[in-house]
Amino acid sequence: MSFTELEKKRYSRHFQLQEIGEQGQAKLKSASVLVIGAGGLGCPVLQYLAAAGVGNIGIMDFDVVEASNLQRQILFNESDIGKSKASCAADRLNTFNPHIRVTAINEKLTTLNIRSIFSEYEIIVDGTDNFATRYLINDGCVLLDKPFVFGSLYKFSGQVSVFNYLNSDGSRSATYRDLFPVPPDPGTVSDCVDSGVLGSVAGIIGTIQATEVIKLITASGNSLAGSILMINAGNLEFKKWNISPASNHEGTPNSWEELVNFDYEFFCNSVVDSSIDSEEFNEIRRNQLPVQIIDVREKWEAEETPIPGAISIPLHELASNLVQLNPLGKIVIVCAEGKRSKLAVNILRNAGFKDVKSLDQGIIDILENSQG
Repeated sequence: MSFTELEKKRYSRHFQLQEIGEQGQAKLKSASVLVIGAGGLGCPVLQYLAAAGVGNIGIMDFDVVEASNLQRQILFNESDIGKSKASCAADRLNTFNPHIRVTAINEKLTTLNIRSIFSEYEIIVDGTDNFATRYLINDGCVLLDKPFVFGSLYKFSGQVSVFNYLNSDGSRSATYRDLFPVPPDPGTVSDCVDSGVLGSVAGIIGTIQATEVIKLITASGNSLAGSILMINAGNLEFKKWNISPASNHEGTPNSWEELVNFDYEFFCNSVVDSSIDSEEFNEIRRNQLPVQIIDVREKWEAEETPIPGAISIPLHELASNLVQLNPLGKIVIVCAEGKRSKLAVNILRNAGFKDVKSLDQGIIDILENSQG
């Protein structure tokens, strides 16, 4: 593939990288990437993919720009308020880099249009903020054998991963359903409208997503496939956890007919039990099962009546200490009477933790019975 003199100057720093060079830049120029959501994550993803010279970029978003978006959605300005996000972003990027093609798709992703739209692109990037769409994206990518670059935000924190990546041995890496076999309880997940988000964190996560896309296209570096990167910008902690693929996922669509008939909204609003009783908790302690027990009482409470093996993190400190916890393992939250632990479950579920339970009625009754 040839480059014009202007393109050679534009991408000269890539040409100088041994890991990319002219051959890698040619791969970028011929690549096609679909970004779903032109919001806090999608904007930095799109800006860096366009700057890198990805030749064919699709932007899928049915929403319009609002004033509250401007704090983090860096492709827009006040004159865009009320206009289509996808169209505004496409116009800006086509002007920003005239050597690429950017297409606005002003539609909502559904079970009916996913197959035809995904078929036009090699890599799918998630810039959404809801579980139903993420499960739909995942299942479409699995059926079409396409990699899925995931990102999520929560206040000062974020997560990034690459799902369904084709390994060198022909197998596929873990999928979104391996990380989240079931969605969180209805009503326990808040978005940035309810919980807020630091605008620059969206930039950090989106930039990492763009980096993962570029690495996938140019076959450079090591991708996040098979792992998830967790970031806490509050104290600038980064931690990576491995994700193991599951042998099967009961109820997962295995064909396009099943996907079209799968009700993702119902699936994500089904009630999932998020508590355990004292009998289950005592069995965990007796058998020393591989579970993290998090005590969200105040430090002085935990010191007066300690729980052997528990990690003490007061509720008000939990959101700033998420990196210390394993998002892929089982977690049981305990407090005095079961009220704070339920709030803690919501915090961890919002942050994308996989299997979190609250000790019903709290620890006081268990401690009293054990002393009696």
